[in-house]
Amino acid sequence: MDEVTLQSLKETIESILKKCHVGTPIYGNLKRQLAELLFESNDSLDGIVHLVESLGGKYKMEHAILEQEYELSGGASNENHIKNLDVVKVFNSIPLQYSSSEAFLNDLNSLPSEWTLIQITRKPQCKDILQVVRQHMAGQLDFSLDRTRLVVMTAGQDILQIQLNSPSSGDHMKTFFDLVNEALGKMTSASNSRNRREEASVLMKDVSKGIEDSWLCEYQCLLPGHLKCPHLNALIQTTLASIRSSLVTMTTSMETFLRRLLQGVHLISEHQVNELILGHVTNGDELLAEFVTQAVVKFKNEHSKALSTAARYPVILILEEELDRLPWETILCLRSSPVTRVHCFQFLLALVKLHTAKHGPIKNGYLTLPLPNHETDTFVIMNPSCDLPALQTKFTTFLDKKFDKWKHIIGRAPSSSEFSDGLSSHSVFIYAGHGNGTLYLSSDNIGRNRIRAVTFLFGCRSVERVYHGGRVPFSGVGAKYFIAGSPCVVGNLWNVSSSDCDRLASNLINLTFPSPRPSPPILDLHKFSSEWWSVPFVLPVPNNSTLNAVNGALNCENENLNVVNAALKSNGSPIRNVNGSLNGQSKVTSIGSCTISKDPNSKSSTVSNLKAPSMVRKGRAKSSKKPSVVDSNLILKDWVQDSYLHSSKDPGTETSLSYSPDVCFNVQAARQGANYFINSSALVVWGLPVWFE
Repeated sequence: MDEVTLQSLKETIESILKKCHVGTPIYGNLKRQLAELLFESNDSLDGIVHLVESLGGKYKMEHAILEQEYELSGGASNENHIKNLDVVKVFNSIPLQYSSSEAFLNDLNSLPSEWTLIQITRKPQCKDILQVVRQHMAGQLDFSLDRTRLVVMTAGQDILQIQLNSPSSGDHMKTFFDLVNEALGKMTSASNSRNRREEASVLMKDVSKGIEDSWLCEYQCLLPGHLKCPHLNALIQTTLASIRSSLVTMTTSMETFLRRLLQGVHLISEHQVNELILGHVTNGDELLAEFVTQAVVKFKNEHSKALSTAARYPVILILEEELDRLPWETILCLRSSPVTRVHCFQFLLALVKLHTAKHGPIKNGYLTLPLPNHETDTFVIMNPSCDLPALQTKFTTFLDKKFDKWKHIIGRAPSSSEFSDGLSSHSVFIYAGHGNGTLYLSSDNIGRNRIRAVTFLFGCRSVERVYHGGRVPFSGVGAKYFIAGSPCVVGNLWNVSSSDCDRLASNLINLTFPSPRPSPPILDLHKFSSEWWSVPFVLPVPNNSTLNAVNGALNCENENLNVVNAALKSNGSPIRNVNGSLNGQSKVTSIGSCTISKDPNSKSSTVSNLKAPSMVRKGRAKSSKKPSVVDSNLILKDWVQDSYLHSSKDPGTETSLSYSPDVCFNVQAARQGANYFINSSALVVWGLPVWFE
């Protein structure tokens, strides 16, 4: 396309945008189309700004409406109706349209430098605007993934913008959305049997694997969060210096790309490394690319293991609504990073501005909040519809044993004022029932409330954004909580079976909040000598934190871990008892129904006495597997050291506590306790990365 035509098209779209309502899908589509034209004319930064602006219109409009409603209805006399005016004013101070790319960069650079922002948007499609969705098809997704844009942003660094090709599948292959729709259809079927849940899990795993292998492909190395490890960062800096000395010029954009490539190089092959360097570093110079590839591959070969298990800073996903239902948190490149989602860049800026004014600056990538007072700061609503007796029995037993002083409403419907007070007067709010609670407090009233609680919505589709088709924006209650000021919301994207919902909820609460009741240690880490660990541990770890170690083990790519995994499945907590014997010639740790023995003179551990857990469901017992020899580093070091780096008093430090204060990491760990992948992959975090201390 020649420059005259490009300029004419840009002027036409800009003219239409001036007459277009900000919060409509058409506005967003036009913004994305304008961005595509700017990318065509090599104006990458302005194109990125338009992509960022394309997602914020609807939410900016909602805040503007609330402020206008407040002014029209009598101002101060109506304060009881709109309680979150301070939040609304903060959100309305964030620009919807930037006057220049420099103004956008100023806002980006005001965010924590530890964060990695990932925005993914699609090229606009005419059929998306004109398509009419009948009522019975609402919620079904079928969108083109042609020329999707991946934008990677970090404060103080050049922005990376990548065009992703369509997923590599032929016309006969099902799309990601076909698989998601089919999987979720099985979960809503009347015959929601175990087999159907397993079938749905297989389908959702195919989606997760397909995102990695056929869509992101080599670019998945750009998605992991920044490394916390100073040693690895120093090695990356050394490798970059070596490459820089051999290049005639290295722009800041090239250096940013290489740095992110090195941080995630363990995820891709040598051939993919070479393709990335040819396309983004050496501009097609094959001889130069070969040298740079050798340096990167050398780093990959020497440090892949460390990269795959290293602790990382948070990743913030900013997804176009159409891409929101895909299970992003389950793809391999994001499993080692704490991940949250936000609706748009403007929301993120507003949440940071709002909560840092009250709680202080973001610390090592996390909003640090005080641990809730067990008697005054926590509020639970459980089974308000009175038709989930199993959930109520299990969850009540769990709370009675560990958190008996938490305020709660159990087995009855709350009034709207009780629900509203639970959100506004407590720092932690937990809802365990059908949906997201809007039957008891409408989404509009949630949006007018002043919420200070970190909110856990353990109901089906509690944070789903629903597609209505055509010119109607997506809708969902999750955004209302942020409009009302909540810093963080945890919930489910789709239907989850009640047994796994109970398991996910209890595991997550167990990990995040230390019980006021004393709990005896079950794994005395300080007894293991420092020669076993590169980082010494000094505190015992009680029962409410063991799931973190299991999460680390399950994320290791070693088939032998499946042997141990069979013995870790138990009701409520994955590890039933752990004890150490240190006086003999060998060290023995009993985990679940298996025993792992380590000879001090050997580098291997032996799994023996392996039995299935004593748990039977519907007449079926889990089958046991043959004992196997497992690398002790995978069993001990990875489970404990790498996972418990997240369990520390200060974000980013290495002093373990008796619980994990990182909500994002705890959600990752809690997923491992679910029986079915379709259920575990539904649980996501929205908002700011939160750290309780």
